[in-house]
Amino acid sequence: MKTHRPDLPGKERDVPKDQWPTAISHLDPVDVTVYPWGVDIQTRNYFDGGYGYEVPLNKSALPMPVRCYREPSEGVFWHGPC
Repeated sequence: MKTHRPDLPGKERDVPKDQWPTAISHLDPVDVTVYPWGVDIQTRNYFDGGYGYEVPLNKSALPMPVRCYREPSEGVFWHGPC
């Protein structure tokens, strides 16, 4: 998030594949996007939000309802379509 902050408040910023950190690259994502609330690491697209990981600034900032997530590691949330 520190290196790819959105340019405008309320907007998102895509992170180019060649700039993904190694830890994210190893997840083999479709795309990585930085939002004001945190980072979305999309591993599979789907019409209903897809599958992937979200790393929010805090849990209350997650964009989908909490019931849509599992927390496999502290501060890292997995989601499927919800």
